[in-house]
Amino acid sequence: MMTRRLWLALRYPPEIHPIFREIKGSTDWEYLPWFLWLVALLLLPLLILPAVILAGTAYGLFWSVNIANTISTERRYELLCILPGGALSAHWLLATGSMHRNNGFARVHSPALWVTRILFGALLIAAWTHGETLPVMVELSLYLIAGMALFINHYTSVVISAMVGMLMPTLVNDKFSLLLMTFGITGLLHVASWIMPLLLVAPNLSLTQRTLLQLLMFAAVREGMVLVLWRMLVSRLGANDEILDWRSHHLIQ
Repeated sequence: MMTRRLWLALRYPPEIHPIFREIKGSTDWEYLPWFLWLVALLLLPLLILPAVILAGTAYGLFWSVNIANTISTERRYELLCILPGGALSAHWLLATGSMHRNNGFARVHSPALWVTRILFGALLIAAWTHGETLPVMVELSLYLIAGMALFINHYTSVVISAMVGMLMPTLVNDKFSLLLMTFGITGLLHVASWIMPLLLVAPNLSLTQRTLLQLLMFAAVREGMVLVLWRMLVSRLGANDEILDWRSHHLIQ
């Protein structure tokens, strides 16, 4: 799966590269635009619980804008693009540096956060099914399917956000429009991928069968988004369909 390959490449960046180390060592507030802080503050009371459960999505929204801003404001961008690996390598260095800044990538994958989001998610399902008489196996299957959806959402959200953040600077030049469109498109992709499976109408299927089918649709939609975004990024950067080799930390044919 492309999602897994790209996530591994994001998880294991070229840590010894000076550009990666420089971007990773910079501070967050230098790269986040003011309007994102304003949106976060205004919506914090309403979104704190979903943001904890869907931490990959929440981090991804900020990462996508951070990456786009980092790439668009990099003064040595043209020079980086002529180094070995080309433009795709330059975008990857700047993107992974942004994502690993202040150990953000490690924090969003920490066991403590996983336990917290699973507990909150279980409480939401318990509240949703409260008052309904469901067989034990059906209720257990709902918890299992919800857990799998949470897992898929987390890893695909990280990858989709990184791809959008790297792609948008190749399409938009104006800085404010770039950041606003990056945030909007990242959010739209995440929301659309959740809504599409929920629109499934299958009256002949049981609750467990329908939710399982919705999970499969969700996974397929997310993987499709990753593939399309990756192809677009490779095409825009003229990378000749190179694939990231996360083991050796460089681009290979």
